[in-house]
Amino acid sequence: MTMAKRKPDREQDQSAPAPAAAAGNDFALHEHIGRQLRGIFDEVVTQPVPEKFRKLLDELERKQSVPKRK
Repeated sequence: MTMAKRKPDREQDQSAPAPAAAAGNDFALHEHIGRQLRGIFDEVVTQPVPEKFRKLLDELERKQSVPKRK
């Protein structure tokens, strides 16, 4: 059984980005995702609450405010 010789690290994969470059790409990607999520969140927050949900919330609030009998 023969084992293939391993190339020295500097000769292995020259196409892999340097750690600093990879970190910069990760940061840019995280920034992009963050901007997209903030935009979606802002849009959802400004939407009015549907009447059906308002009624359900009102009913829940009423039930919670009624004192329970023992």
